[in-house]
Amino acid sequence: MSEMSFEDFGKPSEMQGTGFGARPALAQMKGRLVHIRPTGREDNIPSKEAGKPPYTRLTCDVTFLSGEPIPVVLDKFGTVSAQIDPPVQAGQIMPETFVSQGWFVSRLKDKVGVPGFPGVLGILDLEKQKSGNSMWIMRDPTPEQMATAKQWFAWAMADRSRALYVPAAPAPQVAPVTPPVQYAQQAPASAPAGSPFAQPAAAPAPATGGTWQPSLPPGISPTATPVAAAPPAAQPGPDVPPWQR
Repeated sequence: MSEMSFEDFGKPSEMQGTGFGARPALAQMKGRLVHIRPTGREDNIPSKEAGKPPYTRLTCDVTFLSGEPIPVVLDKFGTVSAQIDPPVQAGQIMPETFVSQGWFVSRLKDKVGVPGFPGVLGILDLEKQKSGNSMWIMRDPTPEQMATAKQWFAWAMADRSRALYVPAAPAPQVAPVTPPVQYAQQAPASAPAGSPFAQPAAAPAPATGGTWQPSLPPGISPTATPVAAAPPAAQPGPDVPPWQR
């Protein structure tokens, strides 16, 4: 075994954590086909609300498989609280997403680390409870949605890295540059008429039957018929998800 010095270790101050960027709220995926796979569990998390008991929080891979890209984070009032750069696309896995809603915790907390468990798939929805409150749940997918999800799952698990959502790197901080001071230049006085330094007057354009003609490159006739521009290439149709290509 070769000897190591302290220079072989990474310094804590030089180790940068992995950021996963802003995440859409659960409510922003309402009505979409969603896949959730639990990857971690934390019990006895102190509640931020006074009088409420500690709760269990899951860490999950969350992926929506239908609907438009999500470009912003909305709070419970529907106000934009953060930008998502780039927007999350359907089929992109959002790892390390916290899930603490009771319906999900009760069904997934004992599935963490279970070999072969592929996760839960369904339509995200709100269900009214007898107490009058609403609870986030998942409804069963249709056979067609199940087939689509299986196709996505095989594609994503074959190379997980291509399915992971990757946020844009933060822009580097650049110190502002102060432009140099510009001093006005005094315009030179024109030389008097007859002076050897006076600039000759511009020659008038040659007469062409009373109509001005622009100068043309050699070999181009002013009466040549212009060549029509090629029609634009046909635009491709809407993109299909990568796992269906």
